[in-house]
Amino acid sequence: MTGTLNFQTTKPLTQTKHLKKKHTISLSFVLPGICDPYNSPQCTLKNSFVECDLEEFKCPRLNNTGVRQIDMAFLETTIPATETNYYCMTFDLPSDQDYHVIATEPIMDNMEVLHHILVYACEDENSANISRPQACGMEAEGECGSIIGLWTVGNPGVCFADNIGFRFGQTAFKKVKLEVRWWG
Repeated sequence: MTGTLNFQTTKPLTQTKHLKKKHTISLSFVLPGICDPYNSPQCTLKNSFVECDLEEFKCPRLNNTGVRQIDMAFLETTIPATETNYYCMTFDLPSDQDYHVIATEPIMDNMEVLHHILVYACEDENSANISRPQACGMEAEGECGSIIGLWTVGNPGVCFADNIGFRFGQTAFKKVKLEVRWWG
């Protein structure tokens, strides 16, 4: 299984250089109540109660000149087969100038076990560096306490209205914490 959060940013309209970074996470686990392998013939009927269709994400702002994209995702991680698991990891953001988050979009390949994703701004650039996914609680803590992006079941992504966004970079936050909750 892989899962990434597509985190959109914008630069001044005079620049059109695109930045793409993509990392994925591979998870191997079985959760209570879900027959595995999920799409196998022997599990089709047993998993018929799981409804995971998601409408297509649409955000016209992403077609504007100068929009850049940053993909953030966990490294390969083994998740325990327990009912609820929260895992966190931090990511450094570009800080050569100011940017604005204008949309967040999840990119996932197994929605059957993903409950939500939260993106927290870390106001202190020297806040804890979590370079590998680690168990964490569902909490906004200290220097990484402001939610700036999210995804939850049934939500294809968030597209902020024109002239709305969260500033990051040179004069704002330079790091985010990604929190993922898996369920069984």
